[in-house]
Amino acid sequence: MDNSDRLLKSEHVAEMLLLPTKTIRNGGAGTKEIPRVKLGRLVRFSEKAVLDWIQSKLGEDAREKAQARLKIATLLAEKRKHRASLQKTLTSILNGAKYEK
Repeated sequence: MDNSDRLLKSEHVAEMLLLPTKTIRNGGAGTKEIPRVKLGRLVRFSEKAVLDWIQSKLGEDAREKAQARLKIATLLAEKRKHRASLQKTLTSILNGAKYEK
């Protein structure tokens, strides 16, 4: 934590993430991963750590979306390949060829 880093209360982190304060305190919605600073009974969050956590989550979402797009593209390519094969088979059958497995 550098000198310009502020320590935030749970309430401030909750406002930043648009979550209930209780969720932040309990570590729900993945916020358990955000490093906490304990000062006696007080719990604070490094502003930089919270912002870094948000960035890491945005990065994960982007990777997950890219993987999902790749999976969809692969499935569509397979579907096109099967469709072309099926069309060939149907055309052959319609032209009098015998169907063989």
